[in-house]
Amino acid sequence: GDTPLCYVTCREMLDQENTTDQKSKTNKGGHCSAFLFLVVACACIGSYMFGIDTGNVTGALNYTVTDFNIVDSPALQGLIVSSALIGCSIGSIGGWASDYLGRKTTLFFASFNFVVGSLLIFFANHISVLLIGRFIVGTGIGMSSIVVPIYLVEVSPNEIRGMISCCPQLLVWCGIFTSYLVDFMLCMLFPNELGETPPSSFWGYFESPWRLMLGVSVVPSVAMFFGLLVIPESPRWLRLHGRITKASAVEKSLSISRDLLEPETDVLVENATREEPKASGWSNLKEIVKGKGRFKGIRRTLLICLVLQMLQQGSGINAVIYYTPTILQEAGITSLFSGVDPYCSPILGTTLVYVWKLPAIFLAMKYIDRFGRRPLLMVGLSIMALSLVALSSIFFVLQNVDPVSWVGDTLSILAMILICVYGMAFVGALGPIPFIFGAEAFPNDVRGLCGAISGMVNWISNMIVSQLFPEFQSWFGLGFTFLLFATICFLGIAFVKFILPETSRVALEKVESVVTNNNTLPLI
Repeated sequence: GDTPLCYVTCREMLDQENTTDQKSKTNKGGHCSAFLFLVVACACIGSYMFGIDTGNVTGALNYTVTDFNIVDSPALQGLIVSSALIGCSIGSIGGWASDYLGRKTTLFFASFNFVVGSLLIFFANHISVLLIGRFIVGTGIGMSSIVVPIYLVEVSPNEIRGMISCCPQLLVWCGIFTSYLVDFMLCMLFPNELGETPPSSFWGYFESPWRLMLGVSVVPSVAMFFGLLVIPESPRWLRLHGRITKASAVEKSLSISRDLLEPETDVLVENATREEPKASGWSNLKEIVKGKGRFKGIRRTLLICLVLQMLQQGSGINAVIYYTPTILQEAGITSLFSGVDPYCSPILGTTLVYVWKLPAIFLAMKYIDRFGRRPLLMVGLSIMALSLVALSSIFFVLQNVDPVSWVGDTLSILAMILICVYGMAFVGALGPIPFIFGAEAFPNDVRGLCGAISGMVNWISNMIVSQLFPEFQSWFGLGFTFLLFATICFLGIAFVKFILPETSRVALEKVESVVTNNNTLPLI
C-alpha cells in the first residue's frame, strides 16, 4: 500500500552508494513518534485559532453590523476585521520574546490571550468591547503564527521537518472550514434573528448567532492552554540556554536521533546550541541593520524572508478569503443556489470552495521534503497566476452578461472552480513555505527576533491588501484587481527561480550557511 505520510523518506536524492546505510538510519529517527504527534497537535491549536478567527468573521460581520447599529459607519465595520489584524501585527513581537522566555512559555501567553479575548467577544455589550476582544485574540494569533513554526522546526527530525512544518497550514484550513460550517448552520437556524444587545438574561447570549460564531473559539483556546501543559520546551532553545541534559532528554522523547546527523553537522549543533546568547535583542537588531560580520548574511536572509511574506499577501489570498462571499455574490452565486436563503448562499458557496484545499495540503506535506521548497513554490505560484488571469477574464465578461442566464450560471460555476484551484495552489505552496523558511533559515540566537520581524511584515501586508481590496473592487472592478494579483504571482515566480535558495533536507544548523553562501543575491 501507500507509505504513510509520517514515514516518507527524505534520503532518496543521496548518492546510490550511501542509500542502504542512510535508509537504516532514517528508520531510527525519521518518523513521527506518538509523543511527537501529540506535541505537534497541541502546538498547532494556535494555528487552528488563526483559521477560526479568519473564517468566523465572514459569517458574523453582517449580524454584528446590524446588531450594533453601525450600518452607516464603514469605519467601524472595517475595524471589526482590522482590529484583529492590528493585534496580530503587535502580537508577532512574541516571536522576539520567545528567544528569552522560551517557545512554550510564549505559546502559553498566546493561549491566555485567546481565552480572554474570546470571552470578551462573546459577552460584548458594546462595539468597543467587541473590538477590544478581537484585538486581544489578534495578539494571540500573532504570537502563535510566529512561534508555532519556530517550535515545530526545532522539535522535528530533519528528515520530516518540512512535512511537520506544514501542519500549521493544515490546522488553519481546519479552523477556517470549521468556522464556515458553523456560520452556515447558524445562518440557517437564525436567518433573521439578531438577538438583543445587551441580552435580557444570561441565556440570551446563546441566542445571538454572531456571539456563537465569534465566541466558539473559546473551546479550542482552553484546549490549547491545557495541551501546552504536557508538551516540552524546544530542545534547541534549551541547548541555547545551556540546559544540555534536559535538551537531550527532550530529543530522545521526540525520537530526534543524534546519530542521524553527519559528523560535521553534529559539531555545528554543539557549537550553535551550547553558547549563551551573546547580545540582547536590541543589540542583535542593530547589528542586523548594520549588516557587518555574520549579521551581513543574516540581514540578507531576512530580506529574502520579508519578500516571501509580502509575496504571500500580495498574491491576494487573505483578501479572497475575507471577501469570498462577496466575490461569489458578484459572480451570481445567489441565483445558482436559488433554494437557499440569499444571505446564506454565499457562505454555502464559500464552504464548498474551501473544502477542496485539504487534498492540496496533504500533497504538500507528502512532497515538500522529497521535492523541496522551490519546486513546490514554482508550481503553486504558476497555478495561482493562471487561475487569477482566468478569474479576471470571467469578471470582465460578467459585466456584459445577464447573471440569471445560462451563461451567467456557467461563469458562476467556473468562478467557483477557479477560486478553488487558486486556493488549493496557495495552501500547497505559498501558504506554508514562507513561515517554514522564516523559521529554519536563521541561527538559534536570532530565530525569534527575525521571525517576529517577518511576521509583522506579513500581518501589515495582510492589513494593507485587505483594506485596499474593497476599494480596488469599487474603483476598478474585480477583473482588474485579480489581474493585479496575477502580476504579483508572476513576479514571485521569477523571485523563487533566481533568488530563493533550497533548504530541504538540510540540517537546521546548516541552513544558515546554505542561504548565506547562495550567490544569487548580492550581500547588501
